[in-house]
Amino acid sequence: MLLDSMLIDGSWITAGNRSTIEVIDPATEDVVGSVPVATKADLDRALAAAERGWHVWRDTDAWTRSAVLRTAAALVRERADQIAEPLTCETGKPLQEAKGEVLAAADQFDWCADET
Repeated sequence: MLLDSMLIDGSWITAGNRSTIEVIDPATEDVVGSVPVATKADLDRALAAAERGWHVWRDTDAWTRSAVLRTAAALVRERADQIAEPLTCETGKPLQEAKGEVLAAADQFDWCADET
């Protein structure tokens, strides 16, 4: 199941009056969902949120950063099946391959936690 919205600054934004793009499973050529097209205002809001987040992260001590990254890794592993399913629909790749990529991403969070 694909989401039909985008996350900006902690809020899920549905299409509303925005244009949408159909998401097609390349393995079946079925339409598996649609996503809203971000507007300039959406992009400005996302960039402002990223800027605020960068200032918080920049001022966060290494031990706290490491803990946050380890939590992210654990959550990705916990939700690997939920994350892999839409990845499979979007790319047409086998579910096990998609799950492997998700778990590899969790490993990267752990590696970054080690590096902090």
